[in-house]
Amino acid sequence: MQQFKREHYIYTALIAGILLTGLAMYLFFHSKSKSIMGVVEVSEFQVRAHQDIRVVELRVKEGDYVNIGDTLIIFEPLKSHTDQLPPLIKSAIEDEFHNQKFSTKQLYDIWQEAKSHLRIVKSYYHKAQQQYQQGLITSQERDKAYIDYQAYQAHEQGVRHVYECSLAKGLGKNMPCGFKTCENAVIAEVEGEIGTLNIHEGETVRDGTFMLFIALLDNPWGVFSLTKKEAQEIRKKDSLMVFCHAFNQNIPMKVLYIQPQKKKQKEKKQYVLKAYPTQNYDGLRPGMQLNIIK
Repeated sequence: MQQFKREHYIYTALIAGILLTGLAMYLFFHSKSKSIMGVVEVSEFQVRAHQDIRVVELRVKEGDYVNIGDTLIIFEPLKSHTDQLPPLIKSAIEDEFHNQKFSTKQLYDIWQEAKSHLRIVKSYYHKAQQQYQQGLITSQERDKAYIDYQAYQAHEQGVRHVYECSLAKGLGKNMPCGFKTCENAVIAEVEGEIGTLNIHEGETVRDGTFMLFIALLDNPWGVFSLTKKEAQEIRKKDSLMVFCHAFNQNIPMKVLYIQPQKKKQKEKKQYVLKAYPTQNYDGLRPGMQLNIIK
């Protein structure tokens, strides 16, 4: 009798274990199939060639963090059509466009003008930031204002450097300017992380070619693809809890918009959701996997 009871308990425990395992697997795969996956995205500042060049040296690699003024690429200009012109005409063009000389006073005035422009652009960026937080403009408009601000900031710093070099020279100080080196270098105009590199050392690059992009990490967001039913459910919410796999933690996000995604006629209608973290999370990088928690 006791042997029968023991066997009965063992069989009962085995069956219960199998049922619990099956239930756990069902819940796992069921929740996985119902999850809404997404990725982290950021604004990207594209760096393009402004003339035909040969890449002499790459000073950065993918994943490097750069600041405004850092050297990205050393290049060698390729011969232009002006090299085929008669010497007198070529000399006149170079004198007009490449060999302009400025006094220290003129450089100071140019610097002050650059500072004035920077103040205007900075004020516009702060205004755009406020309008974005109030929901009056899109994130794209705010991002453009930020990129303009960063570019004008880099310009002001460059002009100030040239002026200080000229001033030091006038005072008899031996201050290396590096202006000629900068003429054959691509300088970072924004702060961020180097993304895809589209060029290699020794490569010939044509005017307008995309060379690399710099990811602006101060303003990441999440992008998700939704079905019509999921979009209808989330429209009722203004905030979400999103699981970041890289951080292994939940991140609260605010819904910016949900809009239809362009699809072919035969495909089911999909929607795109864009959401921003409600607080700053250092370390968010483009391509990180996200999961909306229902």
